[in-house]
Amino acid sequence: MNGMSIQMADELFEYGRTLCQMERYAEAKDQLLLADELEHMKDTYYWLYKACSGLGQVDEAMKYLELCYNENDFDKRISMLYAEELVECGKNQKAVKVLEKLMNIHGYDEFADELLYDIKEKMK
Repeated sequence: MNGMSIQMADELFEYGRTLCQMERYAEAKDQLLLADELEHMKDTYYWLYKACSGLGQVDEAMKYLELCYNENDFDKRISMLYAEELVECGKNQKAVKVLEKLMNIHGYDEFADELLYDIKEKMK
């Protein structure tokens, strides 16, 4: 990929991210998808998740969040968000695995431990 394409992808990504923050989700999604076609950037899936969530596209949003988690499973914020969304979808066992991995990587975390406890109580 040439420098011009990378610059264009960066600009589309930033524009899409800004549109998402302005709650213009449909436009944001379009720009982010274009940016991703040119060059995939680390946070693209996160912002696509936000845009799809804002549009009420729950299944598609979850798909992007899962991709984001797969790329950034070391990121505490992404791991917690993913675990919370998994619980909302009723995927408690998968959420437990995500939270356990989070604490293996980062050590004890009060919020993760609390969520883990709550999930395990629901699963009894």
